[in-house]
Amino acid sequence: MAVNNGFTPQAQEALRLAHTIVQQKRHNQLDVEHIMLALLKPQDGVVCRIIAMAGGDSGLLANQVDDALNASPRLYSGYGGMGTTNMHISMRAQRVVSEAAMAAGQMDDEYIGVEHLFLAITGERGGSVARVLTGMGIDKEHIYQALREIRSVGSNEPTITVEVLDKNDPYQRILRRVIRLQDELAALRRDLEMVIQQTTGPGGGAATAPGDGEQQQSS
Repeated sequence: MAVNNGFTPQAQEALRLAHTIVQQKRHNQLDVEHIMLALLKPQDGVVCRIIAMAGGDSGLLANQVDDALNASPRLYSGYGGMGTTNMHISMRAQRVVSEAAMAAGQMDDEYIGVEHLFLAITGERGGSVARVLTGMGIDKEHIYQALREIRSVGSNEPTITVEVLDKNDPYQRILRRVIRLQDELAALRRDLEMVIQQTTGPGGGAATAPGDGEQQQSS
């Protein structure tokens, strides 16, 4: 899977910003908290809209995530502006990207957007961000509800219904997409590494991807 066919432009930009945050804070690996803080940076972005619609406070969440990152160990000895070749991607971050791909498949979306990354982070068991969101009373169902509202406004296309999967559902259509996504998960890590190495804005084919939070059409 090519980078521009894997992530929306907004998601690519969030991953680049997460990489920049790692460098600014002199950390040695990109982790879930870096991605979450990057998702919260655009105050008028989809993730902040979702949090507000769910009754949460994105500013408070950003402060708490930033505090957690500031408490993490920093690199000092020999630090000279860490490049991407020395940066690791944590297993947590890799799992979040994989879960985001699964969420995109369940929602019939062809691209991984910021909303899918946010859903994956919210569902991370034992994750610090998930704990803060739980304290705000926000869970994945609240996020799905907000997305349903966002996707139903200003669109001439039929509103997609995003439901939390029930164990009694037949799953056939979703399972077909999940099986296909399983073959692409290894490539997603390469996509993630390539995205964070890019220093310029998305170009070329990236602009054709749907905006985050918008309904995407399957081919």
